[in-house]
Amino acid sequence: MRYPTTVKTLIDKLRDGDSVSWGEFYERYHQIIRDVGAVKGLSGDECSDLVQEVMLRFFRNSSTFRFDPNIAKFRTYFSRIVSGKIVDILRRRMVTKPEFAADEELCRGVEDPPDVALDRILLDRWRRFMLEQAREILRSRVDAGTYQAFELYAEQGRELRRVAEALEMTPNRIYVAKSRCLKTLRQILLELNESDPELELLRDEV
Repeated sequence: MRYPTTVKTLIDKLRDGDSVSWGEFYERYHQIIRDVGAVKGLSGDECSDLVQEVMLRFFRNSSTFRFDPNIAKFRTYFSRIVSGKIVDILRRRMVTKPEFAADEELCRGVEDPPDVALDRILLDRWRRFMLEQAREILRSRVDAGTYQAFELYAEQGRELRRVAEALEMTPNRIYVAKSRCLKTLRQILLELNESDPELELLRDEV
């Protein structure tokens, strides 16, 4: 996968019928769709249906959809599509499987949108997704050795001496790599959070 690709650039490529970009779009967003479906009580097969239906909706709208980050967040648009398709699947389940019709927990939010709980879940999953994206962007901004030192020492908590031996680097170089990566990652998070402050990407220390 190619990183970083902005949402607007990706949407523009989808509109132009770029098949490679469709693959990137699927790889980037399919897991968050499945995660949200699972949290809302969908079965494995229903989660697969949810992914297909959400992707199909984007595919059908790709030629006419115009994304302007100055008007609305992509997350908001994405969330509305996912939540709408979850409602569709739950309603189909109630028709095809009457035994679920009386289950208040499964049906909650189907007749009375907006579903506040679902919005909260989507926000949480989107935040995790964007934190992962930030690390991919970091990987693209520093050299491989610097990122590997940061990943092993700062993120995985490996012993400094062992990391130094494995990477054939001095402890001081590893300290420098960690400092550089943390500074760069913070700047990336600032950039991402500026476009969507509700995510609070800097609320946890990096």
